[in-house]
Amino acid sequence: MNSPFSDRGMITDPSRFFGRKVELQKIFNALASPTPQCVSIIGQRRIGRSSLLWHVLHSYAQHLPQSTNYHFAYLDLSRDTCRHPRQFYAEVAQAFSSHGSNSLSPQQFDDWLADQNPQRTQKYILLLDEFNVLQRRRKQFDDDFYDGLRSRANAGEMAFVLATHVPLDEIALENDFSSTFFGIFTPVFLQGFPYEEAKESILRPATPPLRLVDFDAIRHWTRNAETETYHPLKVNIAADHVWQAMPEPNHERLKTAYQQTVNHVFGKSVHNKRRRQLWKSHFVQGWCSMLAGIHWITGEKPYLILIFLAVVFMLILGIVNLDQIVAALSGSAGIPTLTPTPAPTSLLTPTP
Repeated sequence: MNSPFSDRGMITDPSRFFGRKVELQKIFNALASPTPQCVSIIGQRRIGRSSLLWHVLHSYAQHLPQSTNYHFAYLDLSRDTCRHPRQFYAEVAQAFSSHGSNSLSPQQFDDWLADQNPQRTQKYILLLDEFNVLQRRRKQFDDDFYDGLRSRANAGEMAFVLATHVPLDEIALENDFSSTFFGIFTPVFLQGFPYEEAKESILRPATPPLRLVDFDAIRHWTRNAETETYHPLKVNIAADHVWQAMPEPNHERLKTAYQQTVNHVFGKSVHNKRRRQLWKSHFVQGWCSMLAGIHWITGEKPYLILIFLAVVFMLILGIVNLDQIVAALSGSAGIPTLTPTPAPTSLLTPTP
């Protein structure tokens, strides 16, 4: 029997999507405006951005009034068919209406959009996943491209719901964009599940069902103490381990297996290895730069380098202090040290 908790990628089955009630309400409130407003979904990797976008695509009829006036399309920008604006426009037209072209100019796209909605009574909502991927192609997708998207959004021709792991203002700043496109979005920040949504996800209908004692174990494994939330994917991984071990799961042993799976899925071991390599590289570069600087100062006298390093280590270990070093250097250079002289005895002091 397949585990009900086996999902690791984007969840496409609405019956296996749980939580995100507050986030969905914010998204659909923005889209229900007379002129639909643009939304940016922002969250860390593996937090469920793509799953939320896909759920919006397949559940909007339950949330939007007069939903028959809405037309939704989903586009994954990490695909290799979106490397140029002309390809992007063609992909959008294809997603909405099975348009046959694989290349459209901005004007051709506007003509297609006008043909689709001549009376402006329909509302077109484009869901863009992995939006930050476009920044790798900064030269192709420039300010003119984003100004065109903003113009269509302001005119009510099309609204955008983006998913990205970086806030849009940071994207604009890092890539030196001047387009105001990045400022027209209502941000929706994704964090972990609150307690009730984590519980709903764990105690979902399943055969055999998980028990409250299982929920308590999973809750302790996956709880983020700082935010009091529960990462959806980590909850799913933990529940899957427990469900696979039913009817007599050993929670202590399963906790270790859960942590190993989390490290693999989130690439923590690889991340830590890269971080150690980066630290080692910076450490070596730093020492090489320092030694080069010392050599430049001391000239062709390597023993001075050894003396310098010895002094640095003695300072670090607290064997000497800076005043002692200054005094020693002053003496070796023949610089007289200033010894305070005692104050003269007052002439008014009576002699015994």
